[in-house]
Amino acid sequence: MPYRPSVRGAPFPPRATPRDGGGDDAAPTNPPSPQSIPPLKDQVEGFRSLDAEAVDAAAATVPPTPPLGRDPAFARALWGRAECVAFDIDCTLAKDDALDSLAAFLGKGPAIEALTAAAMSGDLPLDVALQRRLDILDCTPSDLARWHAAHPAEGRLVEGARALVAKLQARGTTVFLISGGLREQQLPLARALGVPPANLFANRLTWVMADDGDDDGDSSDAPPRLAGFDSREPTSRNGGKPAAIAAIRAARPYASLIMVGDGITDAEACSGASGGADAFVAFTGVVARPAVVARADWAVASFATLADALPRKKVVMVGSGAWACAAAKLVASNLRSGAHAEAFDRELVMWVHEEEVGGRPLSSIINEAGENVKYLPGVPLGTNVRAEPDLGAAAAGADVLLFCAPHEFISGIVTRLAALGVVPPGALACSLIKGMRVRASGPQLISEMIRARLGTECSVLMGPNVAEQVAAGGMMEATLGVASPAAADVFVRLMDGPTFRVGVTPDLVGVEMCGTLKNVIALAAGFLTGLQEAEADAGRPGPGADNATATLLRAGLAEMRAFSQRLYPSVATATFLEACGVGDLIASCTGGRNRRTAAAYARALADGRGAGEVEAGPAGFAHLERTLLAGQRLQGVLTAGEVAAVLAARGWAADFPLFSTVYAITQGAVGPGAVLAYREVGRKEGADAVAALGARVEVGV
Repeated sequence: MPYRPSVRGAPFPPRATPRDGGGDDAAPTNPPSPQSIPPLKDQVEGFRSLDAEAVDAAAATVPPTPPLGRDPAFARALWGRAECVAFDIDCTLAKDDALDSLAAFLGKGPAIEALTAAAMSGDLPLDVALQRRLDILDCTPSDLARWHAAHPAEGRLVEGARALVAKLQARGTTVFLISGGLREQQLPLARALGVPPANLFANRLTWVMADDGDDDGDSSDAPPRLAGFDSREPTSRNGGKPAAIAAIRAARPYASLIMVGDGITDAEACSGASGGADAFVAFTGVVARPAVVARADWAVASFATLADALPRKKVVMVGSGAWACAAAKLVASNLRSGAHAEAFDRELVMWVHEEEVGGRPLSSIINEAGENVKYLPGVPLGTNVRAEPDLGAAAAGADVLLFCAPHEFISGIVTRLAALGVVPPGALACSLIKGMRVRASGPQLISEMIRARLGTECSVLMGPNVAEQVAAGGMMEATLGVASPAAADVFVRLMDGPTFRVGVTPDLVGVEMCGTLKNVIALAAGFLTGLQEAEADAGRPGPGADNATATLLRAGLAEMRAFSQRLYPSVATATFLEACGVGDLIASCTGGRNRRTAAAYARALADGRGAGEVEAGPAGFAHLERTLLAGQRLQGVLTAGEVAAVLAARGWAADFPLFSTVYAITQGAVGPGAVLAYREVGRKEGADAVAALGARVEVGV
């Protein structure tokens, strides 16, 4: 079973997934006995806790009559990216009508079939037709058990139904079953399809104990008698399927939902109103009803047609630095997995900013050697990774985009993509970039920029993910901030693995702020490490590294939280205790290039003079970027400047003394040793440096 991430504080529940076998959702090997049929209140789980008033309220927003069919091309395109599909059962997934089959089994077929036809054509109200059929049936639990024994669920399925449902679920599409039949008959079929009982809407029978009216008689051994049906179920009446769809959408914010069925009640589910299905596909493989086909967006006679129309998603990595390559290795491994073969293209396209390495284009080296010899040497990316130096060609037709480029360049990258117009509507994006953009109007998160310029939903993934260690494997985790369950499903499938665990939260902004700010604190930890190393070189006792580091981490986490919540009050405090918060902070302050480079800077300047080519301030960091990082930019220095710009614009410098001190050190206004007195320095020299910066810093424009 695929890994199911934790969802903390989510406005949406975790997606229901079928079990591998066993337990309550396992397909029964024997038909139910009368005694084994569960009570009405126990026949449904989780999702079906909606009461009748909630269902009726949802139904009230949906007109009962659907519009005429639209262009089939619209439905085909929507089918390819549907987040949820609701199927009718009788004469759609199943070869017959279950109630008709039960009637024939009991020798009452013709009368029941006539009522079924009248209901499906719209000539008879559903609740009236259902009650009349039940009156004629007058069955007992023993009758149902015998019918189940004679009609096993597997034998009832239409050819290709199970394969189609499995393919949809493998793509992360949620499947619901909405039936005007009886839940007692349809539960085994739902289990055979791997659809959780919680995702089944169907009518419920009501029973009464037998009573012959004879005071002297003993009816204790008589079987229960069929009394009727539970009228609170939406599918028991006209307009019930639109109400069921509305209830599904009220509980889960699906961006696209399609109804598939054979009857007029299925067509009604696509009402064209908020809360109804977005498209209706008429299935004619069992019975073709002209009036239903006329209302459909698309009509198909075979489930193979629907299965073949499910395209695999193209995944693109935008960036090729160390972290991008480490992440690409994870994604490429998952794409090669058979578990994801139905959902994604096997190939991962990686856009590479072209440069010469040893006189050859870097993209050619990656494609021939299978590794990025400049930024992540010695690490095989996977045989299914293809480097592409043309941004437009790489992103053309992408369904999923993972952005992992230096944050000072991302503005130009997404502006080019928007101008090229190659990213299709409905594409999903995820930013792995740690940083923000500061404008005169205020700060802008990278995910906000991507969302605004490309019109795509953009999630974020942050955590303690030092590139070299991610590439090497071992235990690690990350936090995924998402806006929808569909995005959570896609990115967990792409990124989660045996050693790289992904947790999910809807606090997208909080996750991104954690990833953005932790690099500033990593510089502070690096300065402290460099001071300690310099003192050790001189044979002198240095500052108490362990205690001082713990102090800086505690203060840094506090400033990260306070700064984030001042800018974005919706950010949850709990997010800072996740992998993206304290986890990433610890990793960055004990390893990673920001700490390592800051340590080298502090060690070189510990005697108060430049050592070699390492000068105080920006020039010294630029030199270390060339010599230690192979030309990659140091994100902590950039982010320190961006944070300082916000502090200056809002007059907050004295409230964030550690941020202010780190910025002053990066500008050469004070030496690395100032980090040991950040409380005083931050409110004086640090605040002065921030004030001198002014209220506007433009990065990557």
